[in-house]
Order: sequence, then structure tokens, then C-alpha cells
Amino acid sequence: MLTIGAAISGAILEMADHENAIQFGLGSSRAVFSSTCDTPVASMGPMTPAAPRIDVGLQMWNIDISSPKIAVELLDVPPTCANKLSHLEPCAAHDDDDGDYFKCKFTGSAGEIEMPAQKAYADWVWVLGVRSGLRTMINCTTPDASGVTAATGYDGTLAFQDGATLELSIVFQTNSTMKMELPYKGEPGMNVITYHGWMTPPMSPSPPGIPPPPMSPCASGGWCKDIEQVRSMQFGTFPTNFPNLCYSSSRGDTLNSNVWHSKCNDKGKTIYFVKVVYSNVEYNIGSYQRETWAGGGYYNDAEMGLFQLTPNVHKFVAGAGPHSGSGNAMYRSNNYGPTYGAAHDWYVSSNMRTGYAQFGHTYKCRTGNYGGNACRSDFIGSYSSWSISEQEMWAENF
Repeated sequence: MLTIGAAISGAILEMADHENAIQFGLGSSRAVFSSTCDTPVASMGPMTPAAPRIDVGLQMWNIDISSPKIAVELLDVPPTCANKLSHLEPCAAHDDDDGDYFKCKFTGSAGEIEMPAQKAYADWVWVLGVRSGLRTMINCTTPDASGVTAATGYDGTLAFQDGATLELSIVFQTNSTMKMELPYKGEPGMNVITYHGWMTPPMSPSPPGIPPPPMSPCASGGWCKDIEQVRSMQFGTFPTNFPNLCYSSSRGDTLNSNVWHSKCNDKGKTIYFVKVVYSNVEYNIGSYQRETWAGGGYYNDAEMGLFQLTPNVHKFVAGAGPHSGSGNAMYRSNNYGPTYGAAHDWYVSSNMRTGYAQFGHTYKCRTGNYGGNACRSDFIGSYSSWSISEQEMWAENF
């Protein structure tokens, strides 16, 4: 068995050890197809030889359980999109012109949660140390604590002595009408994740001390002077000012999503400014949101949105895109930086420097269409080749 542990928490994720990942459809359980006249249908294979196990102890409620990745093999999904209509039939895309169309769905007794999957990729199949062909893979990230809570019905009092379970499935979706769930092929229960020993969370910490006195709204410079320009875009309910510079790269704050969350969660409404330079073009972009960054999953807010200050001045309203409504306005996870939209339209990774922009899904393109280079380039320069050089987040409260 392969055991991955969190050094400071003691939580353990045990996974079947085959090429260092939970593989779907490998080894003795790998599906074998004989030649027929039928066209194979895309599907997902079984976990082999056993489902993973996540143990969370009594004192470990605050552990981030969203970090483990599950490798999934997609059966009868071509390892390339050459000669394929990637927006109509599942395949492994290799360039920015093809979208990230696969999602990982986790279903529990109380509901379900969809998590973004990394872009499908081709991987070698090894037999007795020899490459014997290619397979199509994606990596799924397990939900964080709040996501597991919502999907399993955990209410803060049950002990789940026998384990809370989530069933993993793979969804292929290109727009609001084109959506399919790949059929699971394997033994019953081999695509189920069980969380054992999840106990009642500890009591809430003591209230914080007296906050520092508010400073002048623009005492710290930076992008604070641009807040009024964003206010003029009239997103909706907007605070009088944002006195708390809760996160700043130029101040020397650590570039890590957990650090950002610790500084900016539960601080009221926030406004995020980012500078990206790509192909000698400076993009000053950002977001305004009314909800806290604490918690997990998507949040519905029709009054929040993204904006661009240079090279164009434009606002992007949540839900104005053609493929999803304001219910996917923002996405919250401790393993993510600021993230927006169902595709995701804009995702900042945990290193707070890189990510990707599948723009035009929840937020409407200023030019071009969803999934196209014109739309993404107009917002941030490219799909994923950009890097953040400066960033700040201002908060309503301390």
C-alpha cells in the first residue's frame, strides 16, 4: 500500500500502490477490448485493487484533505484530439485551442460536488518494463472538508464510526446542453472513497483581540488608488472603503494560498488586484466579491465580478457568460488561490503566481468566444503561460 500522510496533522490517505497512484483499469482489472464493428464508448475504469481510505482524527478537523490526487484512466478516450471534435467527443487535449472539459463528480448520501480535473493527458502503459501503448489519464482532486461535509450530510455531531463515503464519477461537459457522465466499468464499490473516524470538530477558538485602528483608505499606496475606478463600474453593493490591505506581494507576504486565506478570509467584502506582463503587454486585472473566501465550493453572487483596468477598461459580471449562471461566481478551496467561474474562467493556483484562464464560461468574453484564444488573450494574455508579477487584496474589515 502507498501511504501519504500530512506531517503536522497525522491524517493518512492510503491508496492502492500501482505506479504511485490509484489507477482505474490497470493490471489484472484493466479492461481488454476485442475487435468488433462497434465504436467504443468513452468510460472510466475501476480502482484497483482497493478504494482509498482517509482517516481524520478528533483533533484534525482543520486538516486540508483536498490535497490528495486520484489518477483516473479514461477507457476508450483517445490520448490525442487529432482529427477529433474535442468539444463534442471526449479526447485528451494538448493545446490552448481545446478546452478542459472533464470534471470529477463526488456523490454522497446528502448531495454531490463537482471538482475541476486537470487537463486530460496521455501516459505510457508499461508491461514487464516495456512500453506497450498509450492510455488517457486525468487527475482528480478530492473535495475539501466543507465539500465532504455537504455531500455526506455530516452535521458536526455524528461520529461516522463506519465511515462517510463518496462515489467518484467523471463528467464530460462542453457547454450548458452538452454534458455526459462517463459510465463506470468495474466491480461495485471500486470507485468509492471512504472517510473513517471523522469526529466532531473542536470548539470554536476564542474571539480575536481588539483589531488595529483603521488606516486611511490609501495610506499604503499600491492599487488602493484604483478602488474608486472599480467602484465606478457599479458592480452592486460596495463598501465605503477598503482599509485593510490583507495580502500584498510587494509587502513580502508569502506566495502561498494557505497564507492568503489566513490573512483575507472572513474580512468582509474584498477587492483583488493583479499585474501580469505577457508578450510585452501589461494586464492589470482583478475581482470584486462580497462573500468571504472561507468555506468550500462555489458561491452564488450576481453582484460580484471581474475587471480589467489595462490594456482595456472593462467589467465582467458573474453569470453573464453563456454557459453557467451566477451560482458559479467564485470557487473557494484552501488549495486554490482566487478562482472564478465554472470552467474555471480564471484560476490562480496554490503558488499564487500561475494558473489558467478558461475565460468566457461564467463571465462573458469582451471579444471572442469561450474556449478560444481571442477571449483568453484579451483578458490575461494566454491560457496558462502567464505569471503574476504583483498582487494585492484589500478587505472591508480587519
